[in-house]
Amino acid sequence: MTSSAFTRTTSSVLTAAAIACGVAILAHCGMSDAGSTAVFADGGASGDPGLGGSYDDAGPSTYPLLPVNASPGLFAFRVCLSTSQYSYFSFRFNAVPWPYADTADGSASRAAIAVGSGAQVPLEILPDVYVGGSSPLNVFLIDAHALAASANPSATCEDLFGYGCPGKPSCLAPSNYLHTVAPQSWGAGPMVVAIVGCPSPGPGCGATRGPLAKLVFLPYVWTAPQTNQISVALAHASVTTGAVVATLDSSDAGAIPLDEVNHLEGPDHGALVTLPALPSSPEWETQGIAIQIADAGLRMSLADLQRVSDPSSTPASFFKAGAFYAFVLTGDQGAANPLYVDGGINPAFDGTALHFVAIQVVR
Repeated sequence: MTSSAFTRTTSSVLTAAAIACGVAILAHCGMSDAGSTAVFADGGASGDPGLGGSYDDAGPSTYPLLPVNASPGLFAFRVCLSTSQYSYFSFRFNAVPWPYADTADGSASRAAIAVGSGAQVPLEILPDVYVGGSSPLNVFLIDAHALAASANPSATCEDLFGYGCPGKPSCLAPSNYLHTVAPQSWGAGPMVVAIVGCPSPGPGCGATRGPLAKLVFLPYVWTAPQTNQISVALAHASVTTGAVVATLDSSDAGAIPLDEVNHLEGPDHGALVTLPALPSSPEWETQGIAIQIADAGLRMSLADLQRVSDPSSTPASFFKAGAFYAFVLTGDQGAANPLYVDGGINPAFDGTALHFVAIQVVR
């Protein structure tokens, strides 16, 4: 099963009906039997929950990779992935920067991962030579607007960064991308790659420079949800917030500590969350997730999670019963444009304030 995802970057203004710079995840996940588990590696699963069971049945291990733009000072980016086993970067044949263009004429100007957003990389764009984490994974973060305005906006990753670069005319100028590396430990399971660095020091960044990548491994084995539930893993990628305690409504997971320093995430096998019974249920606007931060906190309903994560959807269609999700905490607690103003979503929210983004995890 494959997925495609994109972030529209045509505006920085959010409304309850349409939140700009959100991520639309166009993916589907199969239903599962109650009590079964999803295994992201050798051995398959008892009662395949629609995640493909074993991730090794077709050869080398490959796992869901979820890039999140968690830097308050970074551009909206597209991604090229490569290994570096050779003296040059090697890319999948004909791979183009992802997310793919979503316009009918193939223009790349509206596809990107904006600040405060995230999505799952399609497995087909992972490098051919990547084998079970034996080689570091190079992640090229491309300024989506600069690429769209370049002489060759439809260039492949090989054209932009491959053999002969940086000397070829097709190579992307260094000022238009940043490069980071997911080390050899990548491949132990589904992973969030949170880009937390900034091109230069600024609000929320302090003295931090560069595309520093925080790696957060999600559960290796997930408890499969029943047909009225979703399974949720939590990840902490906020650039300024310390340890927090999260609570998921309609779940028996209890208090869930998240420590951004030691990368302690939870719960170990995902939390089962029972969804509101009907698409029109008012509980979509009240049920959600809350965190405590010292003497402050944040609470988001499932409806607001959907609005931030996929403004083109609805809560009942975005949160698919029987599916698996990562809720990633991102943003700056002291951002100039907070998520909420006067009891509602801030029309000026630009993705930099503290919030969760929800990403469906599929194969």
